[in-house]
Amino acid sequence: MRIQPSLGVACILFAPSAGVFATGGANTTFGYDAGNWKTAVTGGLGFEFGKNDQRNFVLSINYLKGITNLGQQSITTIAGTKPVTTSFQSYASSCNIRMGIPIAVGKKAPVVNKKIVEKKFFYREEKRYGQYRPQQVF
Repeated sequence: MRIQPSLGVACILFAPSAGVFATGGANTTFGYDAGNWKTAVTGGLGFEFGKNDQRNFVLSINYLKGITNLGQQSITTIAGTKPVTTSFQSYASSCNIRMGIPIAVGKKAPVVNKKIVEKKFFYREEKRYGQYRPQQVF
């Protein structure tokens, strides 16, 4: 078993703003788009099961927490003669568990045993000026 931790940042470029909108004619209805995060922090842990170089399956657990575009919003309405302010805020997070089977795209090169080249040296003696001296021959 091999453990593979991960940490990252997620980004949605064109997420709508998490603002308050009003609809209706005589009776005004207010709405709020909750959970429209633009940036989030992700973290996880993967477990790879197998033996030696053989990978059988991968199990991973991931968590995501939204960090931007989730600010507090407020609506002020008039109830009778008094103004009433209502504040709200959304929190966005998610968790998932995945299981997969690893697939290798490329072929693994076979291991080739290189032959060890052995150099043999022969010595012969050469006579110079009355002395024998060893000389290397390839």
